[in-house]
Amino acid sequence: MNQARMIFVCIFCALNVSSLSFAGLCSEWSAPLQIGALDSQIKEASGIIASRNFENHIYHINDSGSGPEFFVTDSMGKLVEKVAINNFKPRDTEDMSLGTCGLDSCIFIADTGDNNHVKTDSRIVAIKEKKNFGGAADILATITFRYPDQKAYNVEAVDIHPNGDLVIITKDSPSGTDVSQVFWLSAAELWDTSVAVKNLHRIGEIDFKAILGDYSKNALVTSLNIHPSGNRFSVLTYLTIVEFNFDITKGINREVLPKDYSLVPTKKLIQQEAVSYLPTQDALLYTTEAKNAPMFKVNCLSRK
Repeated sequence: MNQARMIFVCIFCALNVSSLSFAGLCSEWSAPLQIGALDSQIKEASGIIASRNFENHIYHINDSGSGPEFFVTDSMGKLVEKVAINNFKPRDTEDMSLGTCGLDSCIFIADTGDNNHVKTDSRIVAIKEKKNFGGAADILATITFRYPDQKAYNVEAVDIHPNGDLVIITKDSPSGTDVSQVFWLSAAELWDTSVAVKNLHRIGEIDFKAILGDYSKNALVTSLNIHPSGNRFSVLTYLTIVEFNFDITKGINREVLPKDYSLVPTKKLIQQEAVSYLPTQDALLYTTEAKNAPMFKVNCLSRK
């Protein structure tokens, strides 16, 4: 992408999210409210993202074993469209996000799961976002990457920052520890077509077991979503959601980390693996892999 186009995209992003900043750490969350249930075809929901461009459009993917496809529902989980992804053979899709791709908006699907820690590389695919897909979609780009220590990580939390950077938080490590590693790739590196396999950069770690207290019995990370402002992000674990109030692309500051997060009250769902901010509300949406899975919303009532 040339410099002029990059500047245009950045200006567009700033205009698009300026009214959505909701500055400050959330000091009061609402009780979780079920707002719908997913169509039965979304039987192993592992990723969710609410469209910022098309009102009442929410995207979903199933976990491993699903075909090359994603789903579009309304805000109640009613199926709008099932979309086949052409020329895609997923290994273990685990998360999804939205981000810029040139002058367009793209849906990014993370094919990054690796329960057995055997894959030497992972990938995400980018698909141009449309109001109607007509039942099928082509891949705009496939981005393959590896971790800087050359190890194989199991990853279920992947997102594209509003500035275009890629952020990854590991679920667990090859050694079996619960300390999640945080990796990053700049937007320029992400779209550099001269490099076939990108090398991620490690920018820190988060010990979720240490910060979750009563929720620490199962602190494995299952989804990530960065707020459209870029100034906060939410991480889903099997037991709760943690919202962090800083820009993760700046790195993990060990002094700031213990002071700048809040635990989001959630109704525990079996195998909960998908979380998303809602684009026009100060609220989070999350769901689970169960069949006919409920979707819950949690609102931030006050920020300080």
